[in-house]
Amino acid sequence: MGGKKLPFFPRATGAILRVAAACTTRVTVEGLENIPQSGPVLIICNHCSNADGMLLLAYVVPALGRPMGWLGKAEALRWPIFGWGLRHNGVFGVRRGAGDLEAFRLAKSVLDEEGILTIFPEGTRSPSGAMQEAKEGAGVLAVRSGAPILPIAITGSQRFWA
Repeated sequence: MGGKKLPFFPRATGAILRVAAACTTRVTVEGLENIPQSGPVLIICNHCSNADGMLLLAYVVPALGRPMGWLGKAEALRWPIFGWGLRHNGVFGVRRGAGDLEAFRLAKSVLDEEGILTIFPEGTRSPSGAMQEAKEGAGVLAVRSGAPILPIAITGSQRFWA
């Protein structure tokens, strides 16, 4: 994934999502200048809303200008239409509730190829918006890959789409 330009589908999806966000809510984005423009990046983000991934796709992916891999719940990839869109935007499934070695290998390969990988280490949305305990897989992946970690915080999205 390193060095590849952002494909059409994530660019188009991001543009549509930015328009939708502008019509429905107020989004403030800070710190985009701190995002590395090359090399592997492990993005670790809190998760308090169904909108979190969409906000990242709308604002962070275009700032990076290159494809991003995502770990998402495997069952979401089976949803009609929505699952197809997730797959075309770089999401690959992880079976929650147990160690998913295949998902771990795929995630590590994204970083080994100098790509960008996003993980919501809490493993599920926080109903209150407060941080929950992170699952250990994100830490293990960070140590084993050696990729720099870019923490991203999303606040208030649970008020928009819990």
